[in-house]
Amino acid sequence: MTTKKKLHVDVYIAIIFLLFSGFMFALTFGMSVSAGRYARLVTGVAMALAIMYLFSGIRKSIIDNKATSKADAFKGPQLDDNEFSWRLFKGPLIVFLIMVVYVFLMNYIHFFPATILFVPGLMWYLGVRSWKTLLLTTAGINLFIYLLFIVELNVQLP
Repeated sequence: MTTKKKLHVDVYIAIIFLLFSGFMFALTFGMSVSAGRYARLVTGVAMALAIMYLFSGIRKSIIDNKATSKADAFKGPQLDDNEFSWRLFKGPLIVFLIMVVYVFLMNYIHFFPATILFVPGLMWYLGVRSWKTLLLTTAGINLFIYLLFIVELNVQLP
């Protein structure tokens, strides 16, 4: 009986990161010469790190598959945190989607109202249930950003 070869979760993450870095690298060619040079350097380094991470994940896959092939075949199916499963990506994906909604809202209701919705919403999802903590954190972040960017640095926020 042959066992199915499984890829370590790091391989999937590295491929996603490599594709994203490659996309960002392609976008740098539309920039001015000096800005594009720095952006290509940064995205090139990110691509190099993603490639190293990919090789590390492949090596982990080989080691895991060798260990699995020598293991007892009668143990039955087991869920391993090193294998790809949506259970591992559910939390980070939801946080990413909350952030996408936040950026989308900034374009329509501006920075401070969007932040007033985003901070307690994300904190609630992450398990903070104290209304005092939610209120004080939201007020503190907005006050800090207002004082630093609007008052001191005189920056126009979206």
